[in-house]
Amino acid sequence: MTRASAHGLEPRRAPAWQRLAACLAVEPEVMHPDSDAVHIKIARDVCAACPVTRPCLKLALRAEGRAGARSRYGVFGGLTPHERHAVYLELRRRGITP
Repeated sequence: MTRASAHGLEPRRAPAWQRLAACLAVEPEVMHPDSDAVHIKIARDVCAACPVTRPCLKLALRAEGRAGARSRYGVFGGLTPHERHAVYLELRRRGITP
């Protein structure tokens, strides 16, 4: 039996880049912290050591689409929900589709 990643993906079914994700080695709660700064930093530290933060962030931005900051969850690509929402809005302002 394989362990699902912190973001709920089965490693054997994930695209190749996702198999390299650092979050595969941590419990899901680590990547879905509450608003506590210490827990957010721990999740960011996992992302900082990850070789695939860019495709992870791109996937999150596409998957979340127009969702507001409060409808996003977890740390993806090293960014919190509010930060990803801000990035999404800036990309849209520039006419770029995530």
